[in-house]
Formats: sequence, structure tokens, C-alpha cells
Amino acid sequence: STDGYLVTERNTVAQLFDVAVSCARGWEGTAQVAPCAASGEKYSLTGCSYSTLTCAAPKSTDGYLVTERNTVAQLFDVAVSCARGWEGTAQVAPCAASGEKYSLTGCSYSTLTCAAPKSTDGYLV
Repeated sequence: STDGYLVTERNTVAQLFDVAVSCARGWEGTAQVAPCAASGEKYSLTGCSYSTLTCAAPKSTDGYLVTERNTVAQLFDVAVSCARGWEGTAQVAPCAASGEKYSLTGCSYSTLTCAAPKSTDGYLV
């Protein structure tokens, strides 16, 4: 099976064997490929395993609107934006080790204030 591997076959003739392999998204490890021992046999793929590295949410998400779609680090898919009353460019970064928290940056409390109009004639303020 090639599940978990990205395979590029350039030449599968044993003497000229040229197959490039890497771990697919969501998989981790050091991908390796070995040519077959006899004609008609399959070459072998080893080294990749499904990633179980999972990130946790930060303790506080104040100032952020967070939508978690996938917290597995290799498939990390968390959308973030600044909450109402906050401003900036929201960014999210996955964790480096399983169980660690992903990080949220870029939003700060808005200090934007509005001034009253010069004239309030005709309005109850």
C-alpha cells in the first residue's frame, strides 16, 4: 500500500531503479524505498507512520474568534480572526510537541473611540 507516502516513479527497472518517496501530509517519519528482489514483485516503502501529534487550545482565547477544524499538527487547520472590539491581523501557529498549546497572536484591544458630532440639533443624545 502507498497510504502515507508520496511516490514519484521515474524508473522501476531494478538496475536503474529511481523512485522518490516522502511522507504524505498527516504522516511523519523518514520515508525510504527499496527495490524489489525479483521481477514482478513490489518495491517496499517504509518509515512513515500516521502522526498523532495533537495540539491543545490555548488557555485563553480572549480577543480571538477561533474555529478548530483539525488540531493534528501535520493536518493543522485552525481559522482565527480578531473578535469584535479587538484589532490587528490574527495569526495562529501549531504546537511543536503533542499536548502543547497552539499559539494565537496579532490581536490587541481596540482603543478606537468616537467623538460626538459638532451638531446634535434635531437629535436626542
